[in-house]
Amino acid sequence: METVILHPRELGKRKIIILFLCLLIGFVLRFYTFEKKSLWLDEVHTFNESRDDLKGQLKFYREYPTHLQPPLFFVLSHLLYPFSKPERDLRIIPLIFGTLSIPMIYFLSKMFSPVTALPCTLSLTFMAYHISLSQEGRSYALLMFLGMLSLFLFMNYMKSAKLGYLILVSFLWAIMI
Repeated sequence: METVILHPRELGKRKIIILFLCLLIGFVLRFYTFEKKSLWLDEVHTFNESRDDLKGQLKFYREYPTHLQPPLFFVLSHLLYPFSKPERDLRIIPLIFGTLSIPMIYFLSKMFSPVTALPCTLSLTFMAYHISLSQEGRSYALLMFLGMLSLFLFMNYMKSAKLGYLILVSFLWAIMI
């Protein structure tokens, strides 16, 4: 049996192709039937809470400061209001951020261990729970993406001590909360 040794550039091209395929497959899995299911009760709450713009959201959170859901998702989904087809329109943002989580997990896991980056990416691509969260009109996929992005930026700050990374991390955590 002959041993094949790959040049580092060839290995990089293969990883890029695999990452692109994971992104494509992940999008297809998350897009497939994402508007076919009727709205769940908590998605109806999203529908109702997305009616207010930023000013209305801030007023709501002043009146109900213990409300568990962060307002960012409702403000973003308000941009699609009025919803011509709520089963589709409420789920567009989670679909986008759920799909963007696939390359994000690759870059994040690569910082911890380059060997595990592709297995982690493949796992998230086919993870039924994540696919389901990316098809729901709730903030979970967005918050997961922003959490991974903030951890990625924080790890970059720890490596380089550049203040810009820390400012971005602080901003991301502020908008998530």
